[in-house]
Amino acid sequence: MGKVNLKKLLYISLLVAGAVLLNSMDYLITSPFPFVKIGFSHIVSLVVLYLFGRKELIFVLLFKVFLVGLIWGKLFTPVFFISLTGNLAAGMFLIVAYRYFSLIFLSIGGSFFNNFGQSLLVYFLLIPQKKILTIFGIMFLIGIVSGFFVALAAKLLLNKLEKYKYFDFRMDDYDI
Repeated sequence: MGKVNLKKLLYISLLVAGAVLLNSMDYLITSPFPFVKIGFSHIVSLVVLYLFGRKELIFVLLFKVFLVGLIWGKLFTPVFFISLTGNLAAGMFLIVAYRYFSLIFLSIGGSFFNNFGQSLLVYFLLIPQKKILTIFGIMFLIGIVSGFFVALAAKLLLNKLEKYKYFDFRMDDYDI
């Protein structure tokens, strides 16, 4: 069994908690508007990808979806699976595109693929009606705008974390 860096595990746990908090805040703010989410928790997704890597990103996305479903009482409901599909689609895009594109493009693309994954699941498995495609168009437009602002927030957070060297894993004292 490999070594576990406790400091890294602590940071990732804190980032998962932050993603859950931001997702819940997003849910509370946008609850009057069905099908609209700002995507605050994807600030954390971008930070995790840049600071830790692909495996950690998938872990954070999966754990966030699971915990949010558990907290809000939507675990294993259609809402849970829609969220899971969107997050995994965005995560796959981020993993593939992260070496080639800017943070802003990644965020907007992640938003697009999140909405696209959710839209496919809803259209093909839940509501196969052409009228619903209008809602998806609105979701994509909102996603472009919110993806831009999510990228700006992620960039600010990454700059702060880099400036203060919060994520320095060279401390061997924390390995077990």
